[in-house]
Amino acid sequence: MQSMALMAVIAAVAIALSLHALHAGWRHGDRTALAYAAALLCWVVLWGIQPAAEGGVSGSIGRTLTRVVYQASILSVTMFLLGAVHGWGGFRRALTLLQAALGVALALVQGAAPQHAWFWMNALLSASLLLWLAHTVWHHGSPLGWMALLVGVSGLGLMLTDLRLAGDGAITVSTSHYFYLVALFVLQQARTQSTDAPASAEQTPPVNPERQRLAQELHDGVGSHLASIISALDLDTPWQRATAASLNECMAELKLLVDGMDSQASLLSHLASLRYRMQPLLAAAGIELRWQIADEAVLESVRGDAALQFLRLAQEAMANVVRHSGASQVVLTCCQVEARQALMLEIADNGVGIPAGLRTVHPDRLGEDGNAGKGLRGMARRAQRLGGLLLIDAAHGQGTCIRLLTPLTAVASAAPAA
Repeated sequence: MQSMALMAVIAAVAIALSLHALHAGWRHGDRTALAYAAALLCWVVLWGIQPAAEGGVSGSIGRTLTRVVYQASILSVTMFLLGAVHGWGGFRRALTLLQAALGVALALVQGAAPQHAWFWMNALLSASLLLWLAHTVWHHGSPLGWMALLVGVSGLGLMLTDLRLAGDGAITVSTSHYFYLVALFVLQQARTQSTDAPASAEQTPPVNPERQRLAQELHDGVGSHLASIISALDLDTPWQRATAASLNECMAELKLLVDGMDSQASLLSHLASLRYRMQPLLAAAGIELRWQIADEAVLESVRGDAALQFLRLAQEAMANVVRHSGASQVVLTCCQVEARQALMLEIADNGVGIPAGLRTVHPDRLGEDGNAGKGLRGMARRAQRLGGLLLIDAAHGQGTCIRLLTPLTAVASAAPAA
């Protein structure tokens, strides 16, 4: 009963947000806002028809209803994500509409279609659109674009899980859907902030106040909703504890994305944000954080994209420690290496390590190491953008050490003399 009441409250909030987005979309001709509203309404409809699909109507009709509505939600979310990066047009529009048409057709024909055809059609076309989104963000990246990509990757995982669990039956609403609605809301808020920014340089407000407003909305609005949802979970069950931990990690990543919106922030400032955001996650995992920062004047001189690349690399390394290391301690070190006139960032843990030994990951040889994970390849690409070298000391059973060495001349805008 409590669960149904919570779902009803969330549905009411989703309806209110969708109506607000519909009003803004019609008023300003904002198709992306309309797509966001449609995505929320599709979820509300799916939640509303779920009881009927499970018991009130025949199995085949319930299956068809939920699949048609779910296909509409896939279309709406895809339009919203592509619109957020100004990519709704041309080939992408045709592919998105083709996916929607095929999905509805396969949902209607039911038994006449090949087994699992609906699953594989959606999986392949959604993955193709996500790859295009990743390509666009990589080459023309902005904080909003990276946020849209994060939401897109999460959405693809959620969709594949939903379709796999449904099998040949009806699609059902799960707890993960609530969290994804929060992610869509955060992206819409960030997009609105970006759209409402004044065009002229004279009228453009400083970045810091904008970032602070967005962070405050995340904390006061989304944070309070998430706290309510987490408190309603039964944390005595392992999977719900894992869900709460994953949600907290996702929120930390989103907040770091907001922190990174300040394009003029220094590396020292970014590292302070990283420590503030990651400390609760590390503590919850039973991992002690040791912080070793030196040469603050040099770190303060590293700004712009260089500082942001350092932040993202450190963020990925710290997230891997939380997820995979099984460590009890992690040490982050950032300082100048005078002998090499380089800036060093190092994240070392005492966990299980990786059975790979000492390995030099260079972007020119990324394709040669098929065993390197996506995280390591992403770190190496960031090292390439910085003109640096990424070293990984990962002896099995002896922990992992990620070390980035970058020439000072490539990253410091005004590094003081040693």
